Amino acid sequence: MDIDYKSLLWAIAVIIGMISYIPYIRDMFAWKTKPHVFSWFLRWFWSLILFIGKWDGGAWAWARANLRVAVICLFTTLYGLFHGSKKYITVSDYIVGALALLAFVLYFLTDGRFRPIFLINITDTLSLVPSIRKSRYDPRTETTSMYFMSGIKFCVMIFATAEYSFITLSNNVLRIILNFGFALFLSIRRRQLHNV
Repeated sequence: MDIDYKSLLWAIAVIIGMISYIPYIRDMFAWKTKPHVFSWFLRWFWSLILFIGKWDGGAWAWARANLRVAVICLFTTLYGLFHGSKKYITVSDYIVGALALLAFVLYFLTDGRFRPIFLINITDTLSLVPSIRKSRYDPRTETTSMYFMSGIKFCVMIFATAEYSFITLSNNVLRIILNFGFALFLSIRRRQLHNV
């Protein structure tokens, strides 16, 4: 029996992705993690769009994975709205949110192969900005392990990719950089504030 190792790697990546949310949700209910509502709203919105796109395209297995992520992001958004870090919301968050939503709109209005990928990457980056800014002042309001595990998930996804090109790899590489970078940033800020 031949095993399709690419599908196996995708399944492993999905499992890692689902497991990565467990410590974050646990820390939310322990009142340690305070999700930034803007970051999680943008993640929810984008996950929902990915779910719809993959479902319409016939990629039902991956669509279901995106739906699970969208549900978790929606739950975290609602939690953040009522119990999150409202004191960290600034004008810059509204600007980032507006720019990310503009990128969503432009994504649907663009043709070609590279412009949509570029807009996806911009949106992914912008969605993390409010959490990074919040964590600069209070790094203990984020769960580092989730971002570290997400970085691992995207590493696995690169190996699970069927064809390698800028289009298939750029977002995964960006998410590796963003997730590992944010986990490192949180660790450094915690040490800096602990030593003060």
